[in-house]
Amino acid sequence: MRKGIFLLTLIISFLNLSYADDSLFSLKISGGMSRVYDGGDLKKWFNGERAYFDWLGNQQNYSTRSNYPFKQDEPEGSFEVIFKPLDYIGVSLGLGYMKRRWNSSAEVNYNYGGNLGSEKIELASKEELNVFPVTLSLIFSIPYKFLRANLYAGGGYYYANVKFNMESKYSWQNFPDRENYKHHYTSSLTTHSEGAGFHGGIGIEIKIVSHLSISIDALLRNVKLGDIKGELKWRELLEWSGYKSENSGSEKNQTLWFGSFKVNGNQFERAIFSEEKPSLFDNARPFKFSLNGAYIKAGIVLSF
Repeated sequence: MRKGIFLLTLIISFLNLSYADDSLFSLKISGGMSRVYDGGDLKKWFNGERAYFDWLGNQQNYSTRSNYPFKQDEPEGSFEVIFKPLDYIGVSLGLGYMKRRWNSSAEVNYNYGGNLGSEKIELASKEELNVFPVTLSLIFSIPYKFLRANLYAGGGYYYANVKFNMESKYSWQNFPDRENYKHHYTSSLTTHSEGAGFHGGIGIEIKIVSHLSISIDALLRNVKLGDIKGELKWRELLEWSGYKSENSGSEKNQTLWFGSFKVNGNQFERAIFSEEKPSLFDNARPFKFSLNGAYIKAGIVLSF
């Protein structure tokens, strides 16, 4: 009986709540999952690398395997200050954070046949984006009792820290006079990129008590980041039958280029770091990242 009275009291309290209050400002803290559809040129690059190694593995004396997964979904969070001079119209200023990571690898083996052994090349790369969006949104609201439906439209500035780490290992197996030959090369580039975008979406707020609500939002956005440029740092290790050599250095003003190249009539899309526009690519252009996709989040709203 007491439980029934409690539930009835709670329902009546909800029905008596209204969004028609005098709160001009609100703080909104939310988090959820966001999806990037293709990453701009990134998915094309991965598909091109996979296609190239599949093709190479079908050539005489070659065997290959590759792993170029394109991870679309990652967690994301945001903090917003909302100003609502009217029940139906508001403006929000937001700061967010998202992290994107992609790992890929490939292996190539070439067998000379007979007693000549084989060559082996192992490749690995890691790409990482740490993105900080600053957004401005116009909010159109429809309040009804303890609920409020929201429509969002706006734009933003996106600042991204960009990291590339690449590694290659080259070795001989069962090859006369080169049994202990090893070549290990690593390179990295850390830089930043900036871009602008716009977004739109819908959401709903449910008032729990006075000045406290929970929210659920679904947004679509279109964001393009600028060119990827920076200093490429590298390290090289060579070992062969007791001989060992280590070198390291850096190459400034490196740009990440995207394009396609032909091998025996087959065309593959790839990306490469170079100071100048690479001549081996057809239609080479600076690589473009995009964050086009969707964002679904839940949070709390504090009004005051």
